[in-house]
This record gives sequence, C-alpha cells and structure tokens, in this order.
Amino acid sequence: MSSKNVYFIKTITNLHVGSGDITYGVIDNMVQRDCVTNYPIINSSSLKGALRAFFEGIKSDNIIEIFGKDSKDNNTNLENDALGGKGKMAFFDAKILFRPVRSNKRPYVLVTCPQALNDFFEYLDLCKITHNITNLKDLENKCNFKLEDNEKFEEISKTLSNSENFEELVNLLSLDGENIIICSNEEFSNLNLPVIARNQLENGESKNLWYEEVVPRKSIFYFMTNCEGEDNLNDTFKEVIKEKLVQIGGNATIGYGFCNISQLKNK
Repeated sequence: MSSKNVYFIKTITNLHVGSGDITYGVIDNMVQRDCVTNYPIINSSSLKGALRAFFEGIKSDNIIEIFGKDSKDNNTNLENDALGGKGKMAFFDAKILFRPVRSNKRPYVLVTCPQALNDFFEYLDLCKITHNITNLKDLENKCNFKLEDNEKFEEISKTLSNSENFEELVNLLSLDGENIIICSNEEFSNLNLPVIARNQLENGESKNLWYEEVVPRKSIFYFMTNCEGEDNLNDTFKEVIKEKLVQIGGNATIGYGFCNISQLKNK
C-alpha cells in the first residue's frame, strides 16, 4: 500500500538549481527546465538531495527510512541491509505554478497559465485530492491579454473573481485572489527569468565574470511524494519540514534557495 501527497515550495530568496549544461550564449549558468514545456523546474534528484541534506543537518532519525542509504557511505549495517538501501519515499519533479511579475498597480502579481494549472491538476488527480474545479477552459478564456498592459490588471482581476472556478482555485491554494493573474501559455513562456552578474575578485581585480539565471523569490513550486508502507512516515516528513527554512540548489552562502515547504491538505 502506498500514499501520495502534494507539497508546495514557496521561495523566500532567489533560487538557482543549475542545469549543468554547457552553454554558448550570454548566460553561463542556466536553471533546470522541463523538457516538454521549458518552464523552470526542480528535478527530483536535486529536490531529494536538498531535502536529505536538510534532514542530515538536523540529525533526523528517519533519514535512511525516508531517503535510503547514502551511496557515498560504504559502511553497511543491519538497518541498511534490511531496507536494501532504498528509501520508502519517492520524490517527483517540483514544477512551477506561480511566479511573480512586477506591476505598476501593486508591488507584484503572481502569474500562472492554463498549462501550468493542467500539470498541477494532474498531480492532484494522482493523489486523489478533491476539488470542485470543473472547467479550466472557463479560466483559459479569460486570459487573452498582454502582461505589459498593466492598466487592465484591475479589470482582469474583477473578471476572474466572478468565476466560480477561479474562486475554488484560490480557496484550494489558500492565496489572495486579488494578487493572482492567469495569462496565456504563450505569455507565460515568454517571461524571462532574472539574470544576475557574478564576479570573482582577486586583490580588487576581476578574474572571472559570469552570468547566472535565477527563479525570483515569491515563486511557488509544487511536488508529489509517494510513500510505501506506514502513514506515520508521511507525518514525520511533514512535521520535520513544517515552518522550517529548507535550502535548495546552489549558492547557499550568498542566500540563494531558501524556501518554505508545506503540504496541500485534502479539504
């Protein structure tokens, strides 16, 4: 028997989970992206590694049971042998659901699109999480606008708020509906991520200038877990990460990648 759960990742600081690919363009270090949609993503291996490091940092008693035996650890024991080195929790890719966009009407708005919402509801269906959103087309039909047209934000927000499907979405995510905009898939794909210049200095002289892409703070990802066996392991995982700062990705020493993780409850 297995149980599935969905969790949100809310980025407190800018996030850089590098793709590791060689690039020949202006940007040296790119973030990981979904191979189908090209939206920013946190690959499951990167996510699991970050979560394991967090559990090791607080010396949790459930590390091997949740994550399995560390491949770098050659010292076997009876507990490792009994588990076969395999953890009881499987971690799926963390996909982006919302990202912030600046507005001249308010500090920022959270933007998503029908494709991102469809991917999200696929996870909900896999986890058998109930919701009353019956018609995503209803939301998609209200998305025909340009993000740079800030003058229409109030009008768009009012139109969306009159949709029962949108109201259900806001309630499901426990977000402020007045701060959410649903744009077209094309508009969402065309949103550029911030690029930050980094420099290595030696005696005040630049030795290595490079540019790296980041996912901006206030972005929201979601991921799914599948746990084999006891439900208490899910409860342990949820309690350990609850209201904690979890660091994901690179550049921790300059404050990148600090996030809050919370479970989506089945209402």
